Amino acid sequence: MEDSVQICLERLKSLVHAHTADPRPAATQIVQEYAAHASHTDRARLKAALEDARIVGLNIEIAPPFLPEHDRWLAALEGACAAA
Repeated sequence: MEDSVQICLERLKSLVHAHTADPRPAATQIVQEYAAHASHTDRARLKAALEDARIVGLNIEIAPPFLPEHDRWLAALEGACAAA
């Protein structure tokens, strides 16, 4: 059985690859849907994973060609962290 936290993170990554102009609202919805059915432990694991990914994303150097996608990823993480 696949880890539910990983499935949620994969949905967020797919959202970023869909080239959504502002992925925050959709990321918020994904996390809210996940949280509605997840255990307290899984919600805590997701929140920790999102916060860790956001910290890494803010502190990593990105090559210019990848900046637009990286910015969408950070925006998705911002929306997701706010909802977690």
